[in-house]
Amino acid sequence: MNKTKIDWATMSWNPLTGCRHGCPYCYARRTAHRFDKGLEDPAPLPGGLHVLEKKIKATPYPYGFEPTLHRYRLNQPERVEEPQTVFVCSMADLFGKWVPTSWIAQVIDACLRAPQHRYLFLTKNPARYLELDHLALLPHGENFWY
Repeated sequence: MNKTKIDWATMSWNPLTGCRHGCPYCYARRTAHRFDKGLEDPAPLPGGLHVLEKKIKATPYPYGFEPTLHRYRLNQPERVEEPQTVFVCSMADLFGKWVPTSWIAQVIDACLRAPQHRYLFLTKNPARYLELDHLALLPHGENFWY
C-alpha cells in the first residue's frame, strides 16, 4: 500500500493492475507504460491474464497494462495497523468483465482480514457489483464503499 495525495483517500492499494477498457484519458495506463519493462510472461493464463507470486525487481508493471494479479500484495492491508481510507485498485478496474471472479474474491478476502480500514472501490462496470452481490460475494460492512 502506498500513501496518496488523493483528497478522498489516504492510501492506494493495487493487488491487481491493468485494464482493458481502453479509455483515451486513462492516467493509469500512461503511468504503467512509463514503468513498463515489457517482460514476457513464461506462463500467461488464458485470455492474456497474469499472476505474480512475488515481486519482479525494478518494475511495478512487468507486463505493461495487461491485467495482473499481484498475489504478494494481498497481505499488505493486514500489515498496516492504523486505520486508513484505501483506494482499491487505483491502477486497474477490479470489476472489469475480464477479471476472474476468483481474483475479486481474493481481494475482498484480504480486505476482510483487515477490517480497520475503509475500502473504496470504483469501476466502469457497475453491473459486476450487482452480479457479485447476487452471488453473495460482496460484503456490506460500513467500511466497504462501492
